Amino acid sequence: KLGPRWCGCVPLDDAMAPRWAIPAAVVCTVVLNRILAPLSASAPTLVSWQPAVPSRSGPAAASPEVLDRLSQMEARLQSSLQGFAAMVNLTAPVMPQEAVRGSVGGGGVGGGGVPPIVSEAFLKVAADARAELVRGSQPEATARTPSTQGWVFSSVWVSMPVSSPVVARVHASMHSEQDKNIVGTQVLGKDGRKCVVYGMGIAEESSFEQAMGRGGCETHAFDCTIRPNSPAVVNKPFTFHEWCIGPTDSKIDAGNAYLQGGALKFKTFAETMQTLGHSSVDLLKFDIEGFEWNLFETTLLSAKILPAQLSFELHTEGANAGAVQPRKVAGKSFEAVNALFLQLFDLGYRVVAKELNPGDQFCCEFVLVNVGRA
Repeated sequence: KLGPRWCGCVPLDDAMAPRWAIPAAVVCTVVLNRILAPLSASAPTLVSWQPAVPSRSGPAAASPEVLDRLSQMEARLQSSLQGFAAMVNLTAPVMPQEAVRGSVGGGGVGGGGVPPIVSEAFLKVAADARAELVRGSQPEATARTPSTQGWVFSSVWVSMPVSSPVVARVHASMHSEQDKNIVGTQVLGKDGRKCVVYGMGIAEESSFEQAMGRGGCETHAFDCTIRPNSPAVVNKPFTFHEWCIGPTDSKIDAGNAYLQGGALKFKTFAETMQTLGHSSVDLLKFDIEGFEWNLFETTLLSAKILPAQLSFELHTEGANAGAVQPRKVAGKSFEAVNALFLQLFDLGYRVVAKELNPGDQFCCEFVLVNVGRA
């Protein structure tokens, strides 16, 4: 049997062994015999689980208190062993469910089998992120660092810190319209998995929708400001719909730079899903130049069916007036941003990516994942 000496631990039957040697030896033996050994299907099982324990008699006998503590530790290790092995082998999902459920991420571990310490760490990150949103949404709240670029978004923290390859890259500044930090692009639409993507706001740029369509997702693009014969939507690997998603009485100012003429048509999010025969949406992407505030307030925050992921650009007061009509973002600053993300948090959304627009500090792109979705 692989014993504690393999991990550099002091032998347990040594009367002079320091007290830390006992728990360290248990951990070492568990890892060696029950996790590392079975990783390869061709590797022989080294031994059935027999924890190395100190002697119960003789001059090197351990005290009853130490033996009881060891027994409790063994039980806890055994309870998480299966899940930890699954994580190492990558044979099961590793997203800690309880780190992302409830108002601060509560709930029980799902099928992923994540070690408790990992789940606790995710819980703490989510709780801290929510606490900062609460602070920042108070009347007359101010940014902790008001002189830094993107200060208006400074209290929106990444509340579910996943990295590549779960998302495309390390969080940084925005790259391109196509290159968004979506979670799980390596599985969305792959191996027979159904994937529905809605893209709102095309104008002359549809590279993201094209990429999602080519990647295997059933992709739909919506824009009432362009025509069906626009080069951005003709013969592309997605279905284009000549309507905007929002309240049916919505209006777009005549001076909007993206208007290409013609009557404007709106359908609600629920009506759109019904029209297309969808019971769920895996990803809703929108880049609608300030209209996102109205979309949140009239549609998304009260929607009965929430998209699994949101990818959007949020514009605030002070954003480039050439692209964003100032009246659409009037009063939308630090406090409003935090209030919005606090509502999203309590709906089950966690921020997995935050990327400041390098050309406009009052514009930031976010990706959120809904942890309430199975």
